[in-house]
Amino acid sequence: MSLTYLLASLPFLTLGNPPPLQPEDLLARALPHLSPAEAEILRDLLSTGGQRANHPFALAWRSLDTQMRNAIVLVRAQRLKRLPDPFLRPVEGTVRLDIRAAVEEAFQAPNPMERERRFDRARWRLLDELAGPDPFTLESLFAYALKLRLVVRWAALRPDVGEAVLDREVEHLLQSTPLTRLSGTSA
Repeated sequence: MSLTYLLASLPFLTLGNPPPLQPEDLLARALPHLSPAEAEILRDLLSTGGQRANHPFALAWRSLDTQMRNAIVLVRAQRLKRLPDPFLRPVEGTVRLDIRAAVEEAFQAPNPMERERRFDRARWRLLDELAGPDPFTLESLFAYALKLRLVVRWAALRPDVGEAVLDREVEHLLQSTPLTRLSGTSA
């Protein structure tokens, strides 16, 4: 079996829809088609987003993702009138102005969730670029793996879970703040 067969058989991914497979399923399906070195890169992409791999695809992705994160820092710092320097990370490669434009557009979203969705749509487009025009390459598989991470992340975002996290954090803040609580009744 070839990489072409594997890639042709993978289900279509759509940001915002449930994942048609899990990362471990992709890894299991891909392993017979990959060399040990390629398999290790795929494992790293699926587990860390490519933080350890030194493959050109992973290096390019880290550069683009760092540029996106830096652009988010710059826009937030500008809005908060703070210096961004402590939060910026070094970038390898050419700086892309379109990334900054995508981040600025995302900050026009009406709410934080939509803003995150726009960030991830921009990441999706960057992964499409990294995959290149041939859908049957190793780079296409690597891009698919990172897109799958995005799809899985969005599937895990549920209002009930978010509300529970918010309630825990607010309660923690209230307990750690030395302010006197008001019970709503007069003493």
